[in-house]
Amino acid sequence: MRRVHQEDLAQALGLAAADKYERSGVSPGRLAAVARMASPEASYRIAPLYDTAPVFVVSPAYRQSGMAVIGKNRLDLITGADLVGEAMSWGWGRGQAVDCVVRTAEALVEAVDAHDAGGIPEAVPAAIRARGTSIAASARGEN
Repeated sequence: MRRVHQEDLAQALGLAAADKYERSGVSPGRLAAVARMASPEASYRIAPLYDTAPVFVVSPAYRQSGMAVIGKNRLDLITGADLVGEAMSWGWGRGQAVDCVVRTAEALVEAVDAHDAGGIPEAVPAAIRARGTSIAASARGEN
């Protein structure tokens, strides 16, 4: 096991705590603005589904994302096609965006299947599997 440092994007951008969560419909979204500032020579990684999957799966009451995806910030309404659209708004080509979203969603499903849930109710990994499968299908244009 190894510890990987994660930087809160709002903190890294110097945003006040009250400004941490982006409102729906903001254009262009903060993710797109950050992507445009990124240096092509540097290496960046966003924590996969940080603060999203566990909270959203446990309670649908927690369905707001910290940043909007093509103007949406309700996790239950964001689709794979939306994630592709967000990536394209950053300047990615459609094929690259679809590939990235599908690979990420499929890796999530594989990770859930590969690890023992260790006392977590089966409904949680089942919901994560279903969400990952749905996102991949939507990104491919299948639903």
